[in-house]
Amino acid sequence: MKKKPATAESSFDLCFVIRMTMITAGLAMPMTALAYIGPGAGITMIGALWAVLVAIVLTIFGIFLYPFRAMLRRRRADAAAEGAADTPEAAAPSEKRTGPETAEEAQERTE
Repeated sequence: MKKKPATAESSFDLCFVIRMTMITAGLAMPMTALAYIGPGAGITMIGALWAVLVAIVLTIFGIFLYPFRAMLRRRRADAAAEGAADTPEAAAPSEKRTGPETAEEAQERTE
């Protein structure tokens, strides 16, 4: 196999790759952090982080739980509709009212 002769373009690509590698390595190296987080700020930060994590977990839980809750509601409604259709009151509704419809009827009850 013959080697390709080095061209200006291929040496530019090599220089670019070397520079980018050195910049990335320099940014990735840890530096001394001259910072102090006091107990008040630390506890506040931990509390805020805890609240965010709980909110995320509850949101994910709610997203996955909602279809099951809707399915259960639908089943209960269907069961209630079937149960109500089997009763005689559903076949022939009675004239019994649960509350007064007019103010006069309510006043007559109190007298």
